[in-house]
Amino acid sequence: MFKKIAIVLILFVLVGCGTYAARIEENRAKISYINKGMSKYQVIQVMGNLTAKQGVNERFNNPYKTETIDCDKGASCEVYYYYTDFIDEDGKDWESGMTPIVFKDERVIGIGWRFLDPSTKTITIHSR
Repeated sequence: MFKKIAIVLILFVLVGCGTYAARIEENRAKISYINKGMSKYQVIQVMGNLTAKQGVNERFNNPYKTETIDCDKGASCEVYYYYTDFIDEDGKDWESGMTPIVFKDERVIGIGWRFLDPSTKTITIHSR
């Protein structure tokens, strides 16, 4: 597992700051290495925190956005949103192009919109 992560990280360091489209492809590949229980530090190591450039004035941070939400009986959770798809041109539905990673106590507790309801920003645990 560590060897795979190291290879992915080396490849993305060599690529460096890319375009918006390149960032989406990179994040799609990298997010598959994120698992429940990983620390926030491990996630940042895998996903990176570089800024992609598109044109002269456009910059895309990675993660795009972070926020703190209420979860689990009043406890706080932190959410990192990563570009994994293109966003509508009007930018109104920005969530459609993002994949959230949810942290509680500095550890991943969930990934994706099935875990985090985009309309209410509440956590839904689906049983299998």
